[in-house]
Amino acid sequence: MNWMLVVIIILVFLLILLMFTTIKIDLYYRHAGKDDQLTVKFRAWFGLLHYTIDVPFIDMGEDQGILSFTQKKGFDIEDEEPQAEEVTASDILQKIEEVKQLLQHVVGLHIIIRKLLKKVSVHTFIWHSVIGSGNAAHTGMLTGGAWALKSSIIGLLTTYLHFIVMPAITITPDFQKSAASTSISCIFSLKLGDATWAGIKLFRHWKGGRLKFNKTKQSRVKQNF
Repeated sequence: MNWMLVVIIILVFLLILLMFTTIKIDLYYRHAGKDDQLTVKFRAWFGLLHYTIDVPFIDMGEDQGILSFTQKKGFDIEDEEPQAEEVTASDILQKIEEVKQLLQHVVGLHIIIRKLLKKVSVHTFIWHSVIGSGNAAHTGMLTGGAWALKSSIIGLLTTYLHFIVMPAITITPDFQKSAASTSISCIFSLKLGDATWAGIKLFRHWKGGRLKFNKTKQSRVKQNF
């Protein structure tokens, strides 16, 4: 009986420890010409637990409409073999349809997501871009449009996320040749307990919305009969 009590105490302690565990996420994305690089690293307990997803190659097929990429993911990506994957336009459309259904059936989704995002702390956000068209006037117009777009995106992010430091954004115009490159590097953190609680809320709202939907559908069937 004493051993059972010890086991229960240990499990409760581990559960509390996990709920207060902070997960840090390092995200790096770079696009330059036809080269793309996406790396996402998850870290917890000062790096004792870590998981990495590395997507070093992304290619959009011109004729087939297929997004092809290779990726590595695991706790030690140096030992992992790169895996080739493809995403078609129909796959993307299917995912969009699933998101639309989720938005229709989950009541209060916006409120839940907004509360969760407010608990996400952004420690670093650096966004550099280089733009050029080979024409000075066109490059100036593109640069102005890019600044407006970036400012809008940053404004939206600062509304929903908690920035510990202000984001650093730059745009370098290249008046000599055509150029289009961008790189984003950011580090943000979130407590596992907050993410878990938000997931439970989403599940409860999804279940409640589905039940209401089913009841409405059944009532219409009864009326028809």
